Amino acid sequence: MTIAKIAVFTLLALVFLGFGGGFRAAAVSAHVGGDSFEIFRGQSDAFEVTIDVSPRTPVVGPVHFTVKVSDTATAKIVTDARILIVVFDEEDAPTIQTLVLNTPLTPDFYEGNLTFELPARYTLRVDLDSPTLGSTSFRAPFTVRSGTPIENPLGTWIFLLVTVAIIGGTVYVGFSAKKAQRRRATIA
Repeated sequence: MTIAKIAVFTLLALVFLGFGGGFRAAAVSAHVGGDSFEIFRGQSDAFEVTIDVSPRTPVVGPVHFTVKVSDTATAKIVTDARILIVVFDEEDAPTIQTLVLNTPLTPDFYEGNLTFELPARYTLRVDLDSPTLGSTSFRAPFTVRSGTPIENPLGTWIFLLVTVAIIGGTVYVGFSAKKAQRRRATIA
């Protein structure tokens, strides 16, 4: 009976953790989350632009970009721009690009994601085009490192706890089975 209890408990714990009974992942905008990091601030005749990234230390994998554009003459936020980020490798060849977009919910921030496959020193070219202010381009250095971002250190501890629980349950079941076999052998 105890083996069945352990199996049911382990199964319920895995279902609880797997389906998000206690932990839910939600889409978080980088400019709201506080984990973003400003990598560039520049100004041209008509535009002032700020580029933030998340994770704070970009690593191989997805990187979230948040761009904020304002009119240098009036300091008002520009919400009608078309913004393209083009990534150039170390040989100055374009490798990937994304169109960063704003939404009606967050018209002040243009957001987009790029996935980097190799660690390297890149150059970002940010092309801005606004019907009211014209066009310009900015260039910014950008470094991607190897490794993984640590988004939530608590997740590591939860993973370790679940792993130890599964291994511990397996060892307990194994010892219980051997004990039951020894008991049956002494009775017979």
